[in-house]
Amino acid sequence: LLYAVATLLTAGDGLPAKPPAAVGMSATRLAKINRALERGILAGGFPGASIVVGRKGFAVWERGLGRIGWSRDASLVVPNRTLYDLASLTKVVATTTAIMILYDEGKLRLDDPVWRYVPAFAGGAKNNVTIRQLLTHRSGLPAGRDIWRIADSPWEAREAVIASALMPGCPPGACYEYSDLGPAILAFVAEAISGERLDKFLEKRVWTRLGMTDTY
Repeated sequence: LLYAVATLLTAGDGLPAKPPAAVGMSATRLAKINRALERGILAGGFPGASIVVGRKGFAVWERGLGRIGWSRDASLVVPNRTLYDLASLTKVVATTTAIMILYDEGKLRLDDPVWRYVPAFAGGAKNNVTIRQLLTHRSGLPAGRDIWRIADSPWEAREAVIASALMPGCPPGACYEYSDLGPAILAFVAEAISGERLDKFLEKRVWTRLGMTDTY
C-alpha cells in the first residue's frame, strides 16, 4: 500500500507565531495537552509526539515530546522538522485527491468500472465495481490482507491486491466495509491514467503547488 510522509505545518514553515493570549486562548489550558501526551509516552503508548495548535491564522502552541523511536539513541522529536507516516490519512490527502484531479480533467468518471483502467481487476462481480464504490468503501472488498506474508516485491503486492476476492454476500454497492485494498486499487487507476507513479504525480500536481516540500 502507498503511504505519505509529511512534516507538520508550523510557525517555522507556514503559520506565523503568536502567544495564545493574543488569539483568546489560555497557555495554562494548552499545557494540559503536553501532560496528556507525556502520560501516554510514560505508559508506553508511543515514543514521542508533536503538538502544533493554530487559531485565527497563527501558530500558538508548538512542542515536541519524546523521541521518534523506542531506542534510547533515537532522535528527539522536533515539532517543525520530524517526519511522520501519515498512514491512512493518505487515503484522503493523496489518493482521493489524485482521483479527483483526474475527474476534474475529464479523464475518468466516478461510475466507470474499475476494470476499464485496471483490466486485471475483473471477473464475476468485480466487473461491476466502480470508481465511486472504491472511494466510498462500498466495493465489496474486505478490510485488508496480510500482503507482507505473501508478497516479496512491490509487483507481487500489487498483484495480490488486484486478485483480492470480494466478500461473500457483499456485491458491489451493497455493503460498507472500510478497506485498505480499495484505495490501493484507486492508486493503480490513477497511475494507469496519468502514466506515472502516484508519488510522482502527487509531487508535481499537489505537493509542490501547495508548498508541501516535506511530503512524500
